[in-house]
Amino acid sequence: MTDSLTAELVDDAGPGDQSVREVLERVVIALGDPQSLREVLRLIAEVACEATNAHHASVFVLDGRQLYPAIAVGSLPEAELWEAFRRMGPIDVGPERWKLFVSGQPVAIDDARTSNLIPRAWIERFTVRSIAMVALQSGGEASGLLTVDRDEVATFSPSELHVLQLLGRYAALAVSNARPYETVSRRARLQAALASAAAALASPLEPGEIIRRLVLAYAELLGSRSCAVALVDLDRGELTDVATLNTREIAAPIPLDAIPPRLIEHLSRTWAEGRRAVELGHDPWLDEFLDAPRAGVTSYLLLPLEVEAQIRGGVLLGFSSRVSLDTEELAAATSLATLTAAALERHELLKRLARQLRQLDALQHLDAVLREGSTADELRASLNKLLASDGIEVVDVTLRDRQLAQHVGGASPHERERDAWRSANGPVELPGRVLSVPIRLGARVVGALRVRPTSLDAAQLGFVEALGNAVADVASRGALRAAVEQGNRERAVAAERERMAIDLHDTAGQLFVAIGLLAGRIVDELPSTSPEMGQVARLVEVAEQGQRAIQDALRAAAFAPETNRGLVRSLQVLSRSFAGDSGLQVVVTVRGDECRLAADVERALYRVANEALMNAWRHARCTSVRIVVHYSANDVRLVVVDDGIGITANRPHDGREHRGLTGMRGIMMGVGGTLHVTAARPRGTRVDARVGRVQQ
Repeated sequence: MTDSLTAELVDDAGPGDQSVREVLERVVIALGDPQSLREVLRLIAEVACEATNAHHASVFVLDGRQLYPAIAVGSLPEAELWEAFRRMGPIDVGPERWKLFVSGQPVAIDDARTSNLIPRAWIERFTVRSIAMVALQSGGEASGLLTVDRDEVATFSPSELHVLQLLGRYAALAVSNARPYETVSRRARLQAALASAAAALASPLEPGEIIRRLVLAYAELLGSRSCAVALVDLDRGELTDVATLNTREIAAPIPLDAIPPRLIEHLSRTWAEGRRAVELGHDPWLDEFLDAPRAGVTSYLLLPLEVEAQIRGGVLLGFSSRVSLDTEELAAATSLATLTAAALERHELLKRLARQLRQLDALQHLDAVLREGSTADELRASLNKLLASDGIEVVDVTLRDRQLAQHVGGASPHERERDAWRSANGPVELPGRVLSVPIRLGARVVGALRVRPTSLDAAQLGFVEALGNAVADVASRGALRAAVEQGNRERAVAAERERMAIDLHDTAGQLFVAIGLLAGRIVDELPSTSPEMGQVARLVEVAEQGQRAIQDALRAAAFAPETNRGLVRSLQVLSRSFAGDSGLQVVVTVRGDECRLAADVERALYRVANEALMNAWRHARCTSVRIVVHYSANDVRLVVVDDGIGITANRPHDGREHRGLTGMRGIMMGVGGTLHVTAARPRGTRVDARVGRVQQ
């Protein structure tokens, strides 16, 4: 093929034009040597510049009715010239300009300033004065334009125009020869760029590093003028990470509100139909936001980054002309987005696994901490140390269950928390950006775990709930162990109390009986006028008081909290025993929904009832006593009312009644309760004990 082209060039150049023949032979060499299209165009521009004594030579490719800059050579440094050349953008080919592509003849303009063919911006930017141009035309079809220009007004000679015409003719053929090689080379370049990108994204990386590598990969893959990659968090409503190339510096995060709604609506509507690349074209907001004119960008292509079936970001590519990616380039761009999505998914997976491992560690540590009997403050400090990397701060724990609260401690419930517990609502926000997350023991809400910040995602909230439930479970088991130990101690105390009662009855009690019998026999034997009669009678009275005191002590020791006996049952047993001993009528009434209370509370109320009965028997001169136990939503009341003489200033007592009232008040204060003694109506005395309702 090279030989035939050489023969044609010899005929075209003429037998005596050796310089033209040498110039054209260089083109023949380019035609016969497969190389990249860019290299071919560069060679044509260099040959044209040299053969016409021009200061600059440029090659444009035709796409539709627009000429796009492809190559430029000349007196300016190549990088500077090419940057300015591309920044000028495409040239519209109107009807007048189109004639140049059908005639196939060179067009020369001595002074470009006097012609409308050349854009004014090009003349001013490159100091174009005289210019000559010819279409790259092969087979009757134009594929581009070859131009040469000078910095001064001058006329191109016929021989120079002849060379330019020949170059235009055979440059089109050179382009067509180079295109197959360019296609293969481009495919190889795409595959190499994808392989390079896959290698760069293969290792576990943070999202910020992933997108920083991605902008470089896209620039290498498609040769875009600029690239910007952003990750979006729709829940937070912002772009969380941004990486750019050849744009102005952009700092993240960026609120989505800062982006024009028309762009967001357009993308949402388009991607709802299918996750595909979107050509945006010229956009004033993007131009200003990215400083696009500086980079010579005139159009944009936006590709979605989809992670786990959700849009997590996008890749914005800027081009100096209309986006014209072929099928292979678009497929490569999509593949690179898929590689990026896989890297982001891998990061999310590793992040979840690491978080789950930390959470398991936290739960195991939680069990160990509570087993050691740590307080709520120690528990909070340990959890915060474990959860520092999860962005969760445990502020406090509050427990509504009295046994758990006694075992762990914690803060008092907030009114909002109480309302949420009563209405079975979920987490509630407290002052200070604190979120109160209910914790459950089975299906029962037993308290709340307070954490900060309040903006937890679903996974974090689920973990906090699991953490709180684990606190309740471990604390419940600890409280159960403590209750069993306390029960064992109480049973041991009860057994010891019973043994002491038996000993007291069999020793001191029998001794008082013996003293009373002996003193009574002495009274019977002494004459009534005996001076010892008063002392012996006093001895009989002391013996009777001792017997009654021992009986009181035995009755008070009768109540021992057991799993099968509650407060009401114990009071019923006490009333029957007391009625049998005193001959008084005793009635026990229950109001509200009966429930088991904490053991110390039930013991305190029982002791108050016993002491009130004793006082009524000894001092009230009554015939009946009524005991009422009232269970309400907030507290429990024990009311003991007799029908005796009531509290009067003239009512005699030996000091025991006063000590008994003081003792009852002390008993109720010990469990956080109160006690009031008032006159009953129409007569008698009313003892009213009240304590907050804390269930067992």
